[in-house]
Amino acid sequence: MAPDESWSALSTLDADTARGQMTKRFHDVAQMPENERIAELRSMIEAEYALDEPRLMAFTGARLRSLIDLGPDAGKAISDGYNAVFEGVSGDMAMRRTSVVQTVARGMTADEVVALQSIIPSLVSQIPTARRSEAAPSPSPEPQRASKPFWKFWQRG
Repeated sequence: MAPDESWSALSTLDADTARGQMTKRFHDVAQMPENERIAELRSMIEAEYALDEPRLMAFTGARLRSLIDLGPDAGKAISDGYNAVFEGVSGDMAMRRTSVVQTVARGMTADEVVALQSIIPSLVSQIPTARRSEAAPSPSPEPQRASKPFWKFWQRG
């Protein structure tokens, strides 16, 4: 099957419009039988990963947010389909996917990352769920007592 140029053409749209069209397309693809869904996603992925780096980053941001919009069931069906397709691609392409998704997800809100973790845990497991500035401050460690000099071993306390 040839790359789906209509899919990669969404990269020319503004983020919100692309996201809406991706959500609709993913919803339709999620309803397909598994073998048809995998074939359709393969064609979409080939077109998607032919994009240059800046366009792929923007495209991926819209795509990840559209997966969140789909909800857990349809989002998981699409995510599982992506995983199935990527099992048969070159290592370079698989690493590019991982790198792009993790880079884009690091710029997402903590709530978006948490939502993604339920849909694509394999790719976002290494992404912090909250940036340091958004997270609650970590407790300070207990102050350590100054240890006594080694030569005072006979003294207690």
